Amino acid sequence: MDDAMKWMVLLIFGGIGVAAFLGGSVWAYKRYTLYSNGAHTEGVVVKNFESVTSDGDSSQRSTSISYYPVVEFTAQNGVKVNFHGSTGSSVPDFEVGARVAVIYDPHNPSSAQIDDFSQMWLGPVAIVVVGVITLALATVVFIGMSAADNTSPQLARAMLSFKAEHGQSARIEGMIREVRALEGKETGKYVLVVTGLRPGGDSHEEFLSETFAFDPGRDLVGRSVTIFLDPYDPDIYQIDIAPLLPDIMARQSARRR
Repeated sequence: MDDAMKWMVLLIFGGIGVAAFLGGSVWAYKRYTLYSNGAHTEGVVVKNFESVTSDGDSSQRSTSISYYPVVEFTAQNGVKVNFHGSTGSSVPDFEVGARVAVIYDPHNPSSAQIDDFSQMWLGPVAIVVVGVITLALATVVFIGMSAADNTSPQLARAMLSFKAEHGQSARIEGMIREVRALEGKETGKYVLVVTGLRPGGDSHEEFLSETFAFDPGRDLVGRSVTIFLDPYDPDIYQIDIAPLLPDIMARQSARRR
């Protein structure tokens, strides 16, 4: 997977998640400040405002209506103030004439809110939750794409083995050219070096078997083995060592005696 694509997914969707989370948090903080420091009074629902939205083109347009309560209350300075509730619903949440608790800033009465969870807190909480979910999904997708890039050779070969059993891979014949001792962190381990000619190729290539924790025996050099090739990824292949295992295990048993 292209690294640029992974980072683009993380930056775009992760950025949206972070922006939503921060925006919702700021909105929630402002509501908390109003709730803590605002003046409390009682208001009356004078009407329910209809907000009409249309989706789709002219031939397949759907219309939805949301109702927002309009509340009137008297501020501390004696001025009557009308304001719209911040959350709408498909059916009116409040009947006209209903009395509701109101919180407002005495210095800015038009910032009043109905003291009700759906009106006071639902908006900020929903935005924060959407932000967290979006950021989490972006992170999971990024990690998943990175994991796909780092698929272990053993897993890739196991997948290829499954394809081979179901006739979904190419197969060629190869010859063991060398039993190679590994170095560095792999000291004490061995691999079989096999040469084979890919379909349509003009020169033999080198293929390495899975590692052995012991020397499988130099007398394997010259033996023929089957190599399964992934038709879509030239870097994925599997050397079928199953026919060699009886001789390898017998040799190991003899060495231990």
